[in-house]
Amino acid sequence: MQEKDTASKLFFGKKEIVADLFNLHLFNGEQRLMPENLDELNIELPKLIKDEVGQLKSDKRIRDILFTAKFFTDGRTDYLVLGMELQSTICKNMIVRLMEYDVRQYSKQYEQDNTKINPIMNIVVNLSNKPWKGPTRLFHLFPPMDESLLKFINDYCIHVIEIKELYEKRDLLGCEELRAMVNFLMYRDDLNKLTEEIEDRSGKTVLSNEAVDMLNVFLGCDIQQTNPEEEMTMSKAIAELKQRERAIGIEQGIEQGIEQGIEQGIEQGIEQGMEQGMKA
Repeated sequence: MQEKDTASKLFFGKKEIVADLFNLHLFNGEQRLMPENLDELNIELPKLIKDEVGQLKSDKRIRDILFTAKFFTDGRTDYLVLGMELQSTICKNMIVRLMEYDVRQYSKQYEQDNTKINPIMNIVVNLSNKPWKGPTRLFHLFPPMDESLLKFINDYCIHVIEIKELYEKRDLLGCEELRAMVNFLMYRDDLNKLTEEIEDRSGKTVLSNEAVDMLNVFLGCDIQQTNPEEEMTMSKAIAELKQRERAIGIEQGIEQGIEQGIEQGIEQGIEQGMEQGMKA
């Protein structure tokens, strides 16, 4: 699990990927947020808390991806903090986690400048192959309650992006490598369909080291560049994966054949010994 988390953060944390995902989420793919207008923030959000005996201790929360962003609209510049959480499993307490992240980030901003703070916008990318069924509003966690009371209680919503949604809108993505990765994540469990999809759409896409690492971790394989002078494309990566699977299949077949041969030899030896014993 830790390897998946690390590989995902390294790939999705690239500025061009962050900009592409937020442009899709906010502007239906219109390229209004440029990678050069993103600045990475410290993902550690420390806080001092008291333990059970009243002693102060450090309590740290770590974000997956965190950037400040500049949006230019009608001659005005808007500054936002953009957070992204990558989930390979469904997290049922994601709402509470993000609320705590936001409070710590707002507090950190306020300590630095108590005249204004920049708003925080979060997205959660569901990298699992299952639809998100966890709560997406704070109200979803409450027991049934009188509506006249609810209207005075602040809600909190999270924005979950599904791989299926990214796949359906992949033509609106500006980054080729992200489109190729979306194809992979969509059909990671169906190698034949993945091969067909890659050949049709993103076979020639050149993959970065971060993308290759993500393929390896999510597929549990070891795709390697056989010729360092050539660029690794998605087609080459999938072809190498299929070749390795065939080699493993052949090796397993040989091992099974040897085992069966040994078993048959033992059985024949026993039968022959019994026959010879009866004749004697």
